[in-house]
Amino acid sequence: MSIPQVFISYRHADCAVLAADMYYSLLAEGQSVFLDDGRIAVGADAEQTYLRAASHAEYFIALVSKNYFQSDFCKREIAHAARCRRRLVRVNILPVPPVPSDMPWIDGPNWNKQRGNANGLDLGLEESLLSAVRISSSVETIADLRKEACEFLMEQLSPGELERLWNRLPWMRDFSPGNARHQNIGSILREVTTQRLPMLCNALAP
Repeated sequence: MSIPQVFISYRHADCAVLAADMYYSLLAEGQSVFLDDGRIAVGADAEQTYLRAASHAEYFIALVSKNYFQSDFCKREIAHAARCRRRLVRVNILPVPPVPSDMPWIDGPNWNKQRGNANGLDLGLEESLLSAVRISSSVETIADLRKEACEFLMEQLSPGELERLWNRLPWMRDFSPGNARHQNIGSILREVTTQRLPMLCNALAP
């Protein structure tokens, strides 16, 4: 899979027309764009394909529509983009849903917020998006939400997956995991230093 410059995350039933308009506008600008249009190579793991693209794209555009946060998969896409410290661009589609309780950090300063219409791309939003993807993707200009994203992703793991993650982290090998998920996740996070954070991020890669 080639690495896209832009990833568009959206709910098909809410704003497929707007997503398609954005896709073609960004392509015309010379950007490489990943849009979930249902076409995945034969034999490919669709879930892994989407999450890896969300992780690697320089710019992550979320079309936050009424039902967006009802999708656990959309939230995982955001978390993987934040795990890799990508630039997040949020397009609010009325009626805008409330921030989900399990991801309070997503409404923080890392978002470049815009407003759009599910029926299509207007000139004002198009110009804003094109400006957004021309901003340098240097991490110095992007808020660091990696630890919060890792915590969210760990909460999605099965007990077996969480145990395997624990065993892959060298600094946790002197500790024994407990019985409760939240305690184990808390133990990992307490031991994560600035130097160790990249290793945890890499260990959670799809």
